[in-house]
Amino acid sequence: MIASLTFLVSTFAESPDFKGVVFEAPTKWSQKTIQGAMMISPADLKPDEIVSIVFSEARPIEKNLRQDFVNYIGGIESKLKVISKGKLTTWKRDSLDVLKMRGSIDGGGRGTFTALYQIVGNGKTAVACSIIFKGESLPARYQKPIASLLMTIRPKGSAKPKSEKQVG
Repeated sequence: MIASLTFLVSTFAESPDFKGVVFEAPTKWSQKTIQGAMMISPADLKPDEIVSIVFSEARPIEKNLRQDFVNYIGGIESKLKVISKGKLTTWKRDSLDVLKMRGSIDGGGRGTFTALYQIVGNGKTAVACSIIFKGESLPARYQKPIASLLMTIRPKGSAKPKSEKQVG
């Protein structure tokens, strides 16, 4: 009986693993694989709202985290019309290094979308992701769940961070 309870607790406490990435999505949010990437979205979006978190597989850091981030943004620019890019900021999530940037992209007739880009690395492996939403600001009801989700996205084998602080 105790072994069964331990199994249930550990099964439901673990994060999903998607191509070397662990994360904890809010309950009742949709998770879909689209063109090899994971897309997580709130299930209760209004018809005029677009909110998605997209990331692909964890990859070995090629040169350094900053260059990998530049390459990630370059890949986005090769597929979408990037209207603007903001300042690159550096963060620390316990033992993880994080780079972030805000930008805007052309929605191809659906208006302008805000994109929040980040890459999370553990010194060997990195995960890049984008948070895409319509308009200038993320709807308030999604801010806390998305912040919580972003804190959990990391390369497999990395400890779940407890805090984050800006370092540059």
